Order: sequence, then C-alpha cells, then structure tokens
Amino acid sequence: MSVKSDIISIREKNCLNNPRFMQIEITNKCALSCPQCYKIPVNMQKFMDLDDYKHHIDEAFLLGVKGVSLMGGEPFAHNNIIEMIRYAAEYDIEVTIFTSGCYLREEVVSQLKNIKKITLLISLNGSSDEINSKSRDGYNASVNAAKVFEHNNIPFGINWVARHDNVLDFEDLIKFSKKLGANFINVVANKLTGGIEIDSPLTRKDYEVLFDVISREKSSGFITIQKCYDILLSKVLNYPRTILSGCQAGISVCAVNLDNLYMPCLHLIYPEEFNSIKEYWEKSEVLKKLRNKDKKNAGYCVECEYVEECKYCRAMSIESHKNFNSGIKNCCFNEEKVNYEIIKV
Repeated sequence: MSVKSDIISIREKNCLNNPRFMQIEITNKCALSCPQCYKIPVNMQKFMDLDDYKHHIDEAFLLGVKGVSLMGGEPFAHNNIIEMIRYAAEYDIEVTIFTSGCYLREEVVSQLKNIKKITLLISLNGSSDEINSKSRDGYNASVNAAKVFEHNNIPFGINWVARHDNVLDFEDLIKFSKKLGANFINVVANKLTGGIEIDSPLTRKDYEVLFDVISREKSSGFITIQKCYDILLSKVLNYPRTILSGCQAGISVCAVNLDNLYMPCLHLIYPEEFNSIKEYWEKSEVLKKLRNKDKKNAGYCVECEYVEECKYCRAMSIESHKNFNSGIKNCCFNEEKVNYEIIKV
C-alpha cells in the first residue's frame, strides 16, 4: 500500500485506505469474573475456528495489516494459540496478547520462548490482591504468569486500567512490576463494562495524581499509554496531533469477533456482517460515523480547547457509545479548569 494512496484516503475519508491493525476475538472462555470486564456474560463457551482465523490473517496481510491483537476471554484458553501466533508471525505480523495468566500451560511457555514478534501484556490492576480484586480477579494467576515469563526470559508488560479505586496504588504497582521483571506498564482507559457502565471512574483529583506519577517516571521510559486514551495523552504528550493520534477505530484499526462479524473495535459493540475486511472498511456506515467528527456540535466537548484534535475512546461512557459525537461527560477537562504542566513520557 502506497503512502500516496493513504494520504488521498485520509483527505477524502478521514482514514487510511486499509486498516493497519486488527483485534481478533479468538475465544470467550475465561475462568475469571472480573468486575470491570467489558464482555456481556455468556453461557456457552466459543472458540474461533482455526481456518476462519487463518482466513482473516490471510486477508489482513494482503491489506497491509502490521499488527493483530488476539483477545478473549482468555486467549491462552484456545488450544491452537501457538499455531495462531506463528501463522501471523510467518506474515511478519506483530502479535499482541492480553492475558490474566489463567490457562498458561508449560508447553505453551516453552514454545513462546522461540517466538520473537510478540508482545505479552499481563492484566494487573493492583500491587496487592486487595487492590486488584476491586476490579479484577486472578491476582495470583497474573503474578505467577509474570514470574514464569521472567524465569524463562520472555519479555512482558503490565496492562493497568486507571480507576478511582486503584490510582493511589499506581506508584506501588510500578515498583512491584519492576520487581516482577516487567519491561513496561501500559496505562489503559477505563471502559464500559458488560453491564454498560463505567465502574469507578477517575475524578479530576485522580488525574492530578496520575499526571504526577507519570511525570516522575518519565525519564525511565517504563510507562506507556494506550493509544486510544486520548484524554490522557492530550495532557501528557507534547507532540503534534495527526489523523493517526488517539482512538484509531475505523481510521487504522478494526476488529473481528467470535461470530466472524466486523466491529470498529471490540469495545464498540456494533457488529456488522460483510464478505471481507475490505468491504467492511469501505462500506460500513458505523465506520463512516466514527470518522466524521462534528466539531461544532461536539456535545460535552464543544468548548474544550482540545476539541479540534482529541479523538477520545467512545467506549469511555454510555453516551459516547450510543452517540459518537456526544463527548465524555466525566472527562477531566470538563470540570473546573486547573493548571496542568505538560509533561513528556
């Protein structure tokens, strides 16, 4: 895919000519019942058929996709997980896996050691079981997974969701994660649960704490911030904004769920049936709405200084999930203004 065609597509459609990253839901099986889980509870366990998965990867490669996230449920619950990783790696596609550590088997670990193009993120929301359990189950499984990866010289990061009930623990989690041998912590936006609510949202005071901790850690390079967390990125990264900044759903990213239906991302529950990724990318009305932000009628964001450039995650509130142009009511910038130092990480 040429740079020229991407530039033309961005000017005409506010998106790349094809997606560059994909999320693929390979199973809904999970041993945990995390309070913050974004999945709607299901009675029947499902696994993506290996042939279906390979078909999606084949097409993704032809479209120029550079990375895929294998998601669940718990990805390591899928019996074909290693073959799935290797199949994408053969196309030189980077694979990212988010795991709680459950179902992590010895034979899987031994094979992971020989796979290079993979990023492993362990879900951990607290430095102690007490803090973690307010939003996630499986503290011991996550800690054990970190120890197993570290023992086997397998690089990994920690996936941490920023919440009101754990933000004061963030500094302790950083110390704990370094002790476990993690390479980085990825700060993630708190998104809608399966019950269609935001559980324990951050307050403005919480954001002050978060900014302060990130500021003091900026020189270490240990903290990364989820790309779609544009509300946070707008204040902590001092770089020019582009079409590829912020939430990339429908711009450079799309998803495929267990039923082989296409979605903007797995947090935006708008499944649509198309014959191919390419057809979905070009004809989806949902994606068109995501791409065309109305800055003059931007809901809660209309008077914000960042309205021109912020591409916030629409899964951060029920209003923005239903109406992509509503803005985020509980965004830290919608409260009484205070002075924040722009910091680089």
